[in-house]
Amino acid sequence: MQKKMTQEQYSNFLSLLQTRFGRNPYFDRRNGKTLLTPEDQSVIIEALHMVGIEEKYKFDSYIESMDWDK
Repeated sequence: MQKKMTQEQYSNFLSLLQTRFGRNPYFDRRNGKTLLTPEDQSVIIEALHMVGIEEKYKFDSYIESMDWDK
């Protein structure tokens, strides 16, 4: 996805997500340490639209499980 963005778009996208999730939680999601909730996925798609990316993106896979830490 990053390869299809201009540097300005990526910078704005990164800023939006880090503001929403926080710096460390953002990287936990990006690196796959924290799974994305459906709400997180919606936030990411909205951030893409906000920086001008209108392509339809699908996430790799879906996992249904209980989050016992909450």
